Amino acid sequence: MLECIKKALESALGKGIYDLINYLLFFALGGISGLITHSISINNKYLMDYAPIITITSVILVALLALVIYKKVSPLHNFYLDTDFDYIFLEKKLTYEYNSPEDITYTKKYKILLRKSTDRFHDKYNWTGDNNPIITSSDSHNKIFSTTRRDSYQQFEVYFGKKFKKGEIIDLTLIFKLTDKEMKASTSFSTTIVEPTKKLTLTIKINKKYRTDSAIYEKFPSTDSRIALETKEYHFPDNSEIEVTIDDPKMLLVYSLNW
Repeated sequence: MLECIKKALESALGKGIYDLINYLLFFALGGISGLITHSISINNKYLMDYAPIITITSVILVALLALVIYKKVSPLHNFYLDTDFDYIFLEKKLTYEYNSPEDITYTKKYKILLRKSTDRFHDKYNWTGDNNPIITSSDSHNKIFSTTRRDSYQQFEVYFGKKFKKGEIIDLTLIFKLTDKEMKASTSFSTTIVEPTKKLTLTIKINKKYRTDSAIYEKFPSTDSRIALETKEYHFPDNSEIEVTIDDPKMLLVYSLNW
């Protein structure tokens, strides 16, 4: 019964208010603990002189202990704790360079911290222009193979040619050579954060013949909702390059640039 009430409260109030209520409860627990220890202290001749110190210490320790336990067990704070991520992206830099419909280059630069030993890297792309991209790696030892297609995304694997151990850091650069002679490709590119990422950089360099004067940066949930959580307009400088850097991008959000 109590668990049902808790889940209903979480759903109805949301994370912010639910957290606030819990923090108030932590202070209440600390206060109750303080009253108990104060009562014990003033009635003990050996502890009477130290009653204020004991009371304050008790309040702080109980409140902190309750907070630590809450952080450990709350599903709101441990939504991804049990998810078995293969990687952590220390850096993820995506660059889209459009010189002409016959000359388009999309580059993915990753600095990857491995959470388990592996000999491959899984990735995907969604290209709306002509033909299939030609994908190469900056490391000639890497081999790239297409796997399955899911919805509009083509999955592929990068085989490293050797096995890396858990905890090792890999620098990986993937280059996509693209064409769009029929001019049907979407004038945007985006990425969804599905692995923990420390730093994300989105860069576009668009020939001024094929763009407007500005680009729109957006952040929105990776659900059916397209309501942007954040929007910002960037004007193209003389070199036609716009770069946006996001520290600690949030899981399951989509970050995009549209021009």
